Amino acid sequence: MIDPQNREICPTLDEIGAYIRNPLFQNLCSRLQTDYRCKEKIEFSACSRLRDIYRETPEGNGQRWLMIDLEDLDSL
Repeated sequence: MIDPQNREICPTLDEIGAYIRNPLFQNLCSRLQTDYRCKEKIEFSACSRLRDIYRETPEGNGQRWLMIDLEDLDSL
C-alpha cells in the first residue's frame, strides 16, 4: 500500500496504478512512453518553486488538486 507521506519508499508505476484503481491510467502511461519514447521517473519533489505553485493554488473544500480526467479510452 502506498503511503503518500512516506518519502523513504518510492512506489513503482504498478503500485501507483493499483492505488489509483483506474485501468485507463496504465493506458495513458503506455501511450506516453510509446509516443514520446520515454520512461517514467518517479520521485518526490523537493523543488521550492513547486511548493510556491502549490501554496498559490486556490483551495476547494480544504484541498488542492491537479486533475487529469481519464474517463474514456478514446478521449483522453
